[in-house]
Amino acid sequence: MKKKLTVFFLVIIYTNSCSAQKIYKFSDTFYLKGNIKSENISFLILDYKDKNDILISDTAFIKNGEFYFTGLIREPTIASLKDNSKMTGNFTTLFLEPSIVKVNLTENNFEKAEISGSLTQNESRLLKEQKLSVYKAYNFLENEYAQLNEKNKSITDFYSKEQTTNKIENIKNQLENYSRALKEFDYFFIFKHPSSYLSSYLLRSYFSELPIDSVKMFYKNFDLTIKNSRYGKMVALEISKKQLSSLGKKAPDFKTNDFNGENISLSSFEGNSYVLLDFWASWCIPCRKSNPHLRHLYSEYHAKGFDIIGISIDNNKSEWSEAIIMDSIDIWHHILLTKDLENQTENDISTKYEIPSIPVQILIDKEGIIVAKWYGQSKENETDLEKTLSKIFE
Repeated sequence: MKKKLTVFFLVIIYTNSCSAQKIYKFSDTFYLKGNIKSENISFLILDYKDKNDILISDTAFIKNGEFYFTGLIREPTIASLKDNSKMTGNFTTLFLEPSIVKVNLTENNFEKAEISGSLTQNESRLLKEQKLSVYKAYNFLENEYAQLNEKNKSITDFYSKEQTTNKIENIKNQLENYSRALKEFDYFFIFKHPSSYLSSYLLRSYFSELPIDSVKMFYKNFDLTIKNSRYGKMVALEISKKQLSSLGKKAPDFKTNDFNGENISLSSFEGNSYVLLDFWASWCIPCRKSNPHLRHLYSEYHAKGFDIIGISIDNNKSEWSEAIIMDSIDIWHHILLTKDLENQTENDISTKYEIPSIPVQILIDKEGIIVAKWYGQSKENETDLEKTLSKIFE
């Protein structure tokens, strides 16, 4: 069975700079005033959700290097500020608040925007600064990883290729450790700042990676104001959905048509097979990396009562079909989560199983009970799945 992830908190000395978020008593109006150093940008676009949760895309023209936005929000809200060019990709994210927020921008360098007047943005900046040393080490290794991968393509000597491959694998393991450390900074912040809007925003972004017990622990610790915030309510909703498809629960049934146009329902496998639901897509590289391993497991255990249902979130039906044939995974059932297929909507399966990102694999026993889950693609997950099936069938 999939081992539960454990939240390990880094031993970090947090200074008073990351203090708990204050209770907001502002009006519902924000004012975003900015300056920009630019010769080519004529206007800026601000995307955010207003006080009624309606997505707003506002435009402000630049005059004498200055711009101005205003709107209605009920609480600190994440926003995206970008230029008018479709080519440059200049943008920065920031937390708007019902207050006066100021921003200084430089053309082609929006990511280093100077933002003031937002308590939540200030918390986000301080948290990012605490991660800097880990970020630097991660980026250094990431560049080395990319260079070695490129170099390895041209190596023909077996011994040299093996050495380079081992180096690549070692760096990959280090990158995973640094990535884990970066997440633990966020987990620690969420735990220590239950009255921060940033905490609810961060928790929502990590929802798919954390076990349900950890999410509930964080949420229970939140102040009432944060629980009633937009992101707090989103977390509460995700918890209720995730509990419906948590370990030990009856797997939500579904009925639809598969890759071959045949009717398929999850309940039809009860009493006969263990079923692995594999949530994937043709464009998802980590998903498709898992296919050779799944083929091996399917050939090993199918005759003993093991089935796979591939559930794809592809938008393009032909690309989905091509990927199935190319990866030689047409030996098991496949479902496409697009509304053009009869009797199928995304709400039927992906929402029931709370799948915010892919790949995700869910193992269901012969009684229709969820017994294990795996998030993401990794050697550890593949080994754990293999051990789980071996224990079941052998």
